[in-house]
Amino acid sequence: MKAIPIAMRERILKLYKQGKSSVEIAEFSGFCVAAVCRVRQQFKARGTVKPQTHLCGRKTLLTAERKARLQKLVDAKPDATLAEFGARMDRPFGTSTMDLWLRRLGLSYKKNAAREGEAFAAFVFDPVDFEDDRSVADNFRPLWSFGGGRLHAPILLGFC
Repeated sequence: MKAIPIAMRERILKLYKQGKSSVEIAEFSGFCVAAVCRVRQQFKARGTVKPQTHLCGRKTLLTAERKARLQKLVDAKPDATLAEFGARMDRPFGTSTMDLWLRRLGLSYKKNAAREGEAFAAFVFDPVDFEDDRSVADNFRPLWSFGGGRLHAPILLGFC
């Protein structure tokens, strides 16, 4: 939800000073009664009409200590999986969290398709006549593929 603009907040406070009720101000401004009351309460509590948007959102769990620990784990074993990094932290973290934190450290994680069991394919050269307009690349046909995802880097097995 967007914050009420500062100009409208100031107008709401002026209407309160003129003796208008919260219901009348809400009808005039187009905001609900609770929002109008909240503007007045926040002004009384903080002394300013500016919205407090800098404190919004969830706080990160990546503290300085965890950042240092993660950097040490990466330095010690750079080929560890995201799950291994998450398990070795001070408390368990998921792979998506580890991936996000590694990116914040300026690192990226590259999967190995064969090791991770993702889709990969092997290609074999199909010797045909080159008299037609097909290029050499057209003479490679898939020999087999595993998984249902996209095909990764083809492996040249040789000539048939």
